[in-house]
Amino acid sequence: MTQQYNVLMVCTGNICRSPTAHGFLEHAVEEAKLTPHVVVDSAGTYGGHQGEPPHHRSVFFAEQAGIDISHQTAQRIEKRHFYDFDLILAMTEQHKDYLTRLCPNGVPINNVQLYLDFSDGFKGEDMPDPYYYGDDMFLTVIELIKQTTPNLIQHIKVQLKTE
Repeated sequence: MTQQYNVLMVCTGNICRSPTAHGFLEHAVEEAKLTPHVVVDSAGTYGGHQGEPPHHRSVFFAEQAGIDISHQTAQRIEKRHFYDFDLILAMTEQHKDYLTRLCPNGVPINNVQLYLDFSDGFKGEDMPDPYYYGDDMFLTVIELIKQTTPNLIQHIKVQLKTE
């Protein structure tokens, strides 16, 4: 088994999509008993929310699904993250493009992937941004994350060589 596999979720402000995906994956990692071998974190391409908790609707709807994300605080992606994380998951193609440009020379760019490329039915699509929309969009994001998380766990297990 590989010792460690680190996954970073990235959206714009690190207050809606990425902390929610972070929380669901972290929970799934615990359930799969992979906690000692997997680190999950999240960041944003925009630093205007640094130090803030996730958006109150993200916290509420994640909590309704049994996931506590209230302890997280927003941070901005930095070059060091490319060295610390084995997989960086962008919520949109625009985020992926930004990350590709930010990626330091010598770091494998294939570590940056689109989050929904791990889904069953939404490969190549952007995760919708619920920030400016109603509760239904937050629920849509939760459903997409719930559907994608088991595939991420399977990917992590393969990387850790547990299967």
